[in-house]
Amino acid sequence: MKTQKRERRTLVSLCAYGLSAVALFSASIASSQPGAPKRVFKGQEIVVSFPKQGGGFSTRASRKADNLKRPRGVVLRTSLDKGTLGVFSTAGAIFSKEEIMQVDEEAVRDACSKLKQENPTFDLTCEPNYIVETTRSADDPYLGSLWGMSIINAPGAWDVNTGSPAVTVAVVDTGVEYTHPDLAANIAINSAEVPSNGLDDDQNGFVDDVYGYDFINNDASPMDDNFHGTHCAGTIGAVGNNGVGVVGVAWNVKLMPVKVLSGTGSGSIATVAAGINYAVSRGVKIVSMSLGTSSYSQTLEDAVRNAKQHGTLIVAAAGNSGQNSDLYPLYPAASTQDNVISVAASNQTDGLASFSNFGANSVDIAAPGVSILSTALSQGYAYASGTSMATPHVAGMAAILASVNSSLSYADIKSALVRGVETSSAFSGKMTSGGRANLYRSLTLVYPTPLPTQTPTPAPTTPSDETPSPEPTSAPEPSPTPVPTDPEEPDEPGYDEPNYLTIGVERSKRRVFIFGEIRDSEDNLLADENVTLVCRRTEIAAQTSDAEGYYEFSLRRPRKVMTCWVEDDEGTRSRRIRVR
Repeated sequence: MKTQKRERRTLVSLCAYGLSAVALFSASIASSQPGAPKRVFKGQEIVVSFPKQGGGFSTRASRKADNLKRPRGVVLRTSLDKGTLGVFSTAGAIFSKEEIMQVDEEAVRDACSKLKQENPTFDLTCEPNYIVETTRSADDPYLGSLWGMSIINAPGAWDVNTGSPAVTVAVVDTGVEYTHPDLAANIAINSAEVPSNGLDDDQNGFVDDVYGYDFINNDASPMDDNFHGTHCAGTIGAVGNNGVGVVGVAWNVKLMPVKVLSGTGSGSIATVAAGINYAVSRGVKIVSMSLGTSSYSQTLEDAVRNAKQHGTLIVAAAGNSGQNSDLYPLYPAASTQDNVISVAASNQTDGLASFSNFGANSVDIAAPGVSILSTALSQGYAYASGTSMATPHVAGMAAILASVNSSLSYADIKSALVRGVETSSAFSGKMTSGGRANLYRSLTLVYPTPLPTQTPTPAPTTPSDETPSPEPTSAPEPSPTPVPTDPEEPDEPGYDEPNYLTIGVERSKRRVFIFGEIRDSEDNLLADENVTLVCRRTEIAAQTSDAEGYYEFSLRRPRKVMTCWVEDDEGTRSRRIRVR
């Protein structure tokens, strides 16, 4: 895995034509709106440009600069020979060339105005010598494997904000390995509690809840014994720019572990509702819930309503059954309360993942949920797929929006997330927004000042495995262990990934079901098309797609992991999946 090296800040003075001089002036620190990016410049410098046809530095231009009349108290500090930038300073004051100051726009206008008034015959431009930086990135070594961060344009948003420790996201799940080196610094600490003294110091009804609470074992140690909650927590808020592992959507957000599911990934309505109410009582405004039940519960609905009454947004997984949630709802994602945002999973080709639930009226937004790399147990990292992995992307996005503007309501944040999506035919009619999440676009809708339009960075090529990790539910049935994909397994020659031949896999105790759809280049479903299942380069079975363009193979579960794909009569092949 290639290491993403930290990108050094680059200082560039932009002079389009002719000779440039750089002037120093006294400036006070300007006040800024909360969360606004600082407009900084180098050493209190002003760039003074002398437009000259053809550009370039010349002796004539140097003499032109030397003949400039300076406003009172400004002296020339260096020459402009050989194109070297000259420096002016006020009253002989010397400033460090490494000094970075926030620009006082009023002082800039005043200094430039005086310079132009003293030199009416000169055709010159005058502006701050602003810092120009490479797009902000993190030095976390696995950053290049986080295709989801690129496709939601998180790097563009990170130039503006990387989250705030004033914002806490509750991870209501299987718990969190809160000692993980990529999570520990971002775990929310209840400072009102004295650790391990056996007392309820803050009198909230929970003894020693320093790190959160475990409603499965009824204790104050919400440690993950499954993997699921730790993986979700890393996508929300793994520490960024620490030279370790991965990075979350929100680098600096606080994470509150709330364990409501056991090590087998199951819990009950009672534990889930208690977890929501606990997070709300602790003042959390964003709750991430990668879990669900197909059974409507008034108790769960009341907990969601309680969250709404306290201004808390619940980000919930739509489910992994590949079903229409309008007809087959999963709760709490399908709750009618408007403080819930339901999240479907998208894949690397920017389509709906084959396993993901959808619903024109009950699912709100899609986010990356296939082959997502994040934190895992025993201080490790692993890949997983599912709407469980899509949900924390959106929860992290909500945390970024809350970080730039603390006055936003849950309705404001949900609206910005939904309105900021990138729409496409792949999602049209399948969710209320009709699109896939885009953090930067959502950020522009809530930011105090206008932000420039950005184009998302194309997602890197990564392994693809549309097998969802087990979706924890409130039912007491254990889920199978997820099969992570291998990020360093090389592609075999000749294997492409056409958008119109999808493939997915589900497992039971003894059988494996490989399924998918066949579509043409216009995204139309194709019936009666022949497809062949190939595993380990050996043809296993063949069949034709049904009237809806759907195919399915049923196999005895293999003893070892094998690589499989499907191909049509023309030799077009799907992506590869790993089956066991």
